[in-house]
Amino acid sequence: MSKFVLPVITLLLLASYIAWDQSSGGVKIGVIDSQKLVAESDAGKSSAAELKEFVQQRNDAVEAGRKELIALTGEMERLKKDTPEWSQKEAGLERKKNELAQAIQISRTEVQEKDRELTLQILPDAREAVREIGTSQGYTLILDANTGKVVYASDNVELTSKAIAELNKRSTK
Repeated sequence: MSKFVLPVITLLLLASYIAWDQSSGGVKIGVIDSQKLVAESDAGKSSAAELKEFVQQRNDAVEAGRKELIALTGEMERLKKDTPEWSQKEAGLERKKNELAQAIQISRTEVQEKDRELTLQILPDAREAVREIGTSQGYTLILDANTGKVVYASDNVELTSKAIAELNKRSTK
């Protein structure tokens, strides 16, 4: 439910601002697809290639561990069950299974962190690009189509200082 509260509030505020601003010549609103912006930009494509290489390295390491498990399993099949050597191999196999499971989990976490890191490297320039478009082309607001969040607002819609003044007036009563 909370996923919908912010976009609804944003749209209600936007609608009230549009109604208020009709007399001043209108409102210009734009929408961007932030996922597409990141994915299709040169910086985004470069990051995607870097992430793909990073993922491949992690997959290669996991695959090496998987092959090692297969080899240990093959060795155990050639041994007589319930012999000391078989028991030793079984313990080694269990240890390797646990190590591989842990390596897979660590690999997933590292890939998620790398993806986040690469995306965060792009965002400042993406924000600046959107701000430049908003300023130079006279947009009042630019919204993100994926989140409904405002990614650019012209200075004339910033009401924080007015809201602070109003709140301060109310608290002195």
